Amino acid sequence: MTDSRRQPNPRYRQPSDLNQRDREHYEVARGFATDFTGTEFRERYARQYPERNRGSILPSDYCFN
Repeated sequence: MTDSRRQPNPRYRQPSDLNQRDREHYEVARGFATDFTGTEFRERYARQYPERNRGSILPSDYCFN
């Protein structure tokens, strides 16, 4: 008998496995309905997390440049 439950892809981390900063970036990125630029990401991130240092935002892993 095989387990029919979907197994997570080991290539990708789950949101619960992310550190705080990466989780914040993930949440901001998934809020976009379509492709977004680095500027759009930084603006949205600054609105959602105003206490964060703007220099710490590295959206290149998430955005279309």
